Amino acid sequence: QIVQTLTNKAQGMFRWVECQVESLKKCRRPYDVKKALGSLPKTLDETYERILLTVEEEDRVYVARLFAWVIFTDQPLCLDLLAEAIVFELD
Repeated sequence: QIVQTLTNKAQGMFRWVECQVESLKKCRRPYDVKKALGSLPKTLDETYERILLTVEEEDRVYVARLFAWVIFTDQPLCLDLLAEAIVFELD
């Protein structure tokens, strides 16, 4: 049922499916899986919005910094550099 539901709603979006699978992995009971399948986001934008809403309040500043670095950089960033960048504060 999981594969069929995800295939039917994916509209050819592999990334959407990948995000839903990651979300479904957190379900502990079959009831939770069924409930999650019944309330899947329709678009990738809605999926990302749901993911961002799960970020803890105290971590949001780091997520904002991460996005700023990714958006405004003019060169590829490795994970180590990103990890250093998000803890760096400008005065």
